[in-house]
Parts: sequence; structure tokens; C-alpha cells
Amino acid sequence: MKVRNTDEARAIAWVGAAMIIISLIGGTAVAVALLKVGKDNRQQVDSVLPIVDSRPSPVLGLNEARLQTGERVYVSHNGNFFLVGNLFQVTPQGVVNRTEIAQREDRLVELAKLPVDSFLSFVAGDEHAVVTVFTDTSCPYCQLLHQEVPRLNELGITVRYLAFPRAGLNSTVASQMQSVWCSSQPENALEQAFQGGWVQADQNTCTGAAISTGFELGQHFGVRGTPAVVLPNGELGEGFMSAGQLAEAINASSGEGELH
Repeated sequence: MKVRNTDEARAIAWVGAAMIIISLIGGTAVAVALLKVGKDNRQQVDSVLPIVDSRPSPVLGLNEARLQTGERVYVSHNGNFFLVGNLFQVTPQGVVNRTEIAQREDRLVELAKLPVDSFLSFVAGDEHAVVTVFTDTSCPYCQLLHQEVPRLNELGITVRYLAFPRAGLNSTVASQMQSVWCSSQPENALEQAFQGGWVQADQNTCTGAAISTGFELGQHFGVRGTPAVVLPNGELGEGFMSAGQLAEAINASSGEGELH
């Protein structure tokens, strides 16, 4: 059996760890970064993990680090170890997913940063809650969800849409959605697009930046399909829900009085 030297063994160990993280995170840029081997432990952490920011975690000896992809990892103070996955805490009320709570907070912060014209909003007259929906006008389930909007508004739920063309920013549907968002009456144009009609672009100076804004934020949030709904507490879910089901989900997430 061939005996490997210490440096070679360390490099192989880091590559093995990289492969595990790549399978969990799934990002090409992250994959490339993870295959780098630094000169010491701290440099290794800095070079292989694209960390945006970090803070102490609830666990003594671990920092919580947020990556460019939006995922979280937990890094030991000396940089010798890091963990990928959810951090759970046992409390008198039950088991709490601390990682998910942090991600929900981040989503709300990121959404609050967006310009108002990034959204197309269908506002409830007596608003009790606001949900944000990443949508694609060519998506059948998005079309079904949009049929629920009048009932959602009756329940006091405002629906605000962000564009998320599933086929990418260079796709036909992205061009269609740019025409919708750039229309002089964008909410009406969205109704038309959901019904299968083609919306002609208005002759104005709209750049369609809202389309790339929504798409890039959706990628950052880890959206894989549409409709993807962000509840008022920051919780993210994907797939169609009826107005009643969505109201129940909001009630369950908020712990407040029911929406009738």
C-alpha cells in the first residue's frame, strides 16, 4: 500500500469534503472554490468558502457563515472544521430549526431592499398580510394561482409578484415578462399574459431591470420552480396552493388570528 505524505493526504481530504459540499450546495462557482487548498486552516476556510458574512452561532465554538449562494455553514473558531446543514435547537416549545429562521430573516431583509417597481402588486382592500410570489407567465400552476388572487384579496392578502422566467433571462418568456413589467398598465398586461396572450412592449425607456432583479433574487433564495411563495414571516414554499390553503399557511406561520 502506498503511503501518502501529510500535504497530499490533507489535499485529498479537502477534495473529499468539497465533493460532499458540492452535492449539498450544487453551485458550479462554489464547486470550483471548494477545490482550492490553502496554506493553513484559516486560509483554507477563506479560500474554499465564498463567505459573505459571519456571526457567532448559538453553539459555543461555532460561527454561522452565510455564503454567496444564500446557504449557511458553521465554521469552528479556529477554522479547522466546518459543517453543512441545518442547526436545530431543542427548546421547551419543541425542536427549532435555527438555520431556517436565519434564512427567513435574510429573505425579508433582501425583499425590503428591492425597488417598488420590481413588484407587480394586487393589493387587498383590507390588508392583513402580504405574500411575495416568484412567477412565470408560461407556468400553468402560476396561472392557476393567479386565478386565486381575487379570493386572496377578499381574505385581506396582498399578492405581489416578482418575475422568475424559468428558462432564463435570454428566453422568450423573459422577453414577454419584460413587456409586461414595462407596460403602462402592467397589472392588466400580466392578466393578459397569464391568459396566454402576447403583450406588445410599450414604446418607453423601461430597461426591464425588474426581470433580472427578480430572477437573480430567486436564484439567491434557492427557487427551483414556480410559483414560489414567500410568506410574511419569510418562509419559502413552492407549488400551487388554493386561496384557503395559502391563508391557512399564513395563519400557521404567524400564530395570529385567522384570516376569514
